[in-house]
Amino acid sequence: MESLSKCQFYCLNFNNEYKKNNMNNLFHKLGIDCSFFSGVQRDNSKIIKTLNKYHKKQWSITYSHLDIIYDYYYNSDKKFAIICEDDIKLHIHFTTIMEQIIKDVEHLQLEIVLLGYLLPYKLSNKLSSRNYPIKYSNRAINCTYHSFPEYLSGSHMYMITKSYARYLLQMYYNSYSNKYNNYFLFDKMLFRDNNRTLIYPMLAVENDEQDDLYHILCNKVNSNDLYE
Repeated sequence: MESLSKCQFYCLNFNNEYKKNNMNNLFHKLGIDCSFFSGVQRDNSKIIKTLNKYHKKQWSITYSHLDIIYDYYYNSDKKFAIICEDDIKLHIHFTTIMEQIIKDVEHLQLEIVLLGYLLPYKLSNKLSSRNYPIKYSNRAINCTYHSFPEYLSGSHMYMITKSYARYLLQMYYNSYSNKYNNYFLFDKMLFRDNNRTLIYPMLAVENDEQDDLYHILCNKVNSNDLYE
C-alpha cells in the first residue's frame, strides 16, 4: 500500500461505541490505521445559542468535520486526508482501488475527491451525465471521475489535500456560525470550490441501518455485494 501510506484516515463518531467498533473492525480488516473523533456537541461555544435544535445539529456536524480537518492540517505530515462517517460500508477492493485513485489525484492535481455521497440513481445514462460530466476515466479500476453541481449532499467519505484543508479552515473555522442566523451545511461548504471531482462507482456507501427515506433510496440504488 505504497500510495495509501500518503493518507491519514479519520472517522467521525459521536460517542457511539457500537458504530465505532464496527468501523474499527472494518479498517483493521483492511490494514488501515484510523483516528476516531467524537465530534462537537450542540452546546459547544462555537455554535450560536439562539439556533433551533435542527440547525444546531447541522452546525455540530459541520464543526466536527472542521475539527478533524484542523487536526489533519496541523498534526499530520501526510499528503492527503481521508475522512469518513461511522455508518458506511466500503468496497471490498477498497485498498487496491485507492492505490490507483491516489495516483490519479496526483496526476490530475485534484484537491478534493468524493468517495461516498448521496445519489438516488446510477451515473450510467445520458440524462445523469448532463449534470455529472466525465472528467477522466480509469479503465484499470473501472472507475470514472465526474464534475458535479455546486451542491451535492452526503459526505460519507472524501479525500482532501493539505492546501484544501488550509482553505476550509481559513474560510470557515473561526466562529463562522455566529455570522449567520441560519445554518450552513458542511456538504455545501465542502463541495462548492476548487478542483473537485467525485468517483463512480463509489468507494463507500451508507450501511443498511438508515431511517431516512432519501438515504434508504440512495442506499438501495448504489449498494450491492461489492460493499461490506
